[in-house]
Order: sequence, then C-alpha cells, then structure tokens
Amino acid sequence: MFMKKQRKEATFYTRMRPEVKKVLFLKAKNKGISASDYLEQLILDRKIDQKDVALHMADMIEQIRRIGININQIARRLNGGIYDDIHGDLQKILNSQREIQNMVSTLYEDLSKIH
Repeated sequence: MFMKKQRKEATFYTRMRPEVKKVLFLKAKNKGISASDYLEQLILDRKIDQKDVALHMADMIEQIRRIGININQIARRLNGGIYDDIHGDLQKILNSQREIQNMVSTLYEDLSKIH
C-alpha cells in the first residue's frame, strides 16, 4: 500500500552567498522538509498544500484523543464493577478507528499525488 521512498544517490554541490543559504534552510524548515527536498520541489515544480495536510493531521489527533477518552471510560466502568454499556463504548472506539484509517488513506493519497 505504501510507496517505497526512493533513495537519493546523486550528489550536487553548489556555492551560494551565506544569506541565500540561510533563506534556503529557513524556507525548507518552514515547510517541514529538508533543504534537498525543498530544492527538488522547486526544480520539479511540485507543490505541497501544507494546510490540507495539517487539517488531516488535526482530525486524526482529535480522533485518537477521543479513543483515549473512550478507553478510560471503559477502564473506569470495569474497575468500578459497572458493565452496562461496554459494547456501545467498544463500538465507538471501532468507529473512531475506522475514521482514522479513512483519514490516513486520504492523506496518503493526497501526498502520493505530489511524487
């Protein structure tokens, strides 16, 4: 399902002014990628929509947080001897897990379009 990351074997050395190098590394850092990947994207005219990626990640984090809350609720009920709706809580966890799987798939598809 996941694409194997291609190994970069070619090297390229260049000279530039220190202030240009500083800007290069700053821009790459702001995008969350290496300077090498940043230059590759510029050369190949690839664009990453970081806002979409960030939104997908925020949704996944929220779903994971909800799963944690549900697991804690189940543990409290079990420890307290209350077994009233464990099935319903487990179903909520499974539903949240499916949502996360769908979000990860969507995010993967979006990112795979870049390469």
